[in-house]
Amino acid sequence: MFKTWHKVGDPFPNDGELLSENTYGERDDLSRKRLASSQDVDYKYNIRMWLTDINDAFSSGCSATDLFAMRINYNSNNANFSVGPYYNGNISSIEWRTGANCQVVGVSRNEAAYGFTYDTQSRLIKAAYGEYNSSNSWQSGSANRYTVDPVSYDDNGNITGITRKGWISGATYNTIDQLTYSYSGTYGNQLATIAEASDITRGVTIQHA
Repeated sequence: MFKTWHKVGDPFPNDGELLSENTYGERDDLSRKRLASSQDVDYKYNIRMWLTDINDAFSSGCSATDLFAMRINYNSNNANFSVGPYYNGNISSIEWRTGANCQVVGVSRNEAAYGFTYDTQSRLIKAAYGEYNSSNSWQSGSANRYTVDPVSYDDNGNITGITRKGWISGATYNTIDQLTYSYSGTYGNQLATIAEASDITRGVTIQHA
C-alpha cells in the first residue's frame, strides 16, 4: 500500500484527504511514511531486516521537525546498562527522544533509554531505565526511575512476579508495582489472581468485584 486516503460523501470534489504515503526500499522494507502531507517518519533496518531506527534525531542532536525518534540496539553493547550484545534477535536496549527540539509543552525532555536483560530462555527479567542530560552524559539521579526489576516466571513460562518503579510525587521515584501472579490449579496456565503489595494509588490499580 502506497497511499491512504480519507473521503467523505459522494461525489467529492477531489481524491479526498491524504492520510499517509508510504515509500519502500529495494528489499520491500518501509523506509518512509508521510503523515497528512507534513510529517515524515523514516525507518532504517540492519542486514537481517530488523528495525533499528525510527527517524534519526541522534546523529545531529535534537530535531526541529521530528516529534519522535527511537533507536533499537541488538548486537551492540550499552555499557551504561551492562547489557548485550545479543545475536539471537533479542533487543539489548532502546533509546528515544520526544518533542520538536526536545521540548514537550515547553518542558525539556532528555534522551531516555531502557537496557534489557534476559534469562537463559530469552525471557525478559529486567528493563533498566536511564536518561541523558544536555551534555549527553548519564544522569545518575535519573537512573532506574522507571526500571522494571525483577520479572519472574514459573516452569511453564507464566509470569509470576513484576516489580516496577515510577513517579510517586514531586521529585520522588520509587516502587509503584509489586505484583504477584497466581494461576489456577484446575485450568493449568489460566491466570487466577494478581496481588499488589505496593502503593495501589500508583501504577496498576487492582479492582475487586
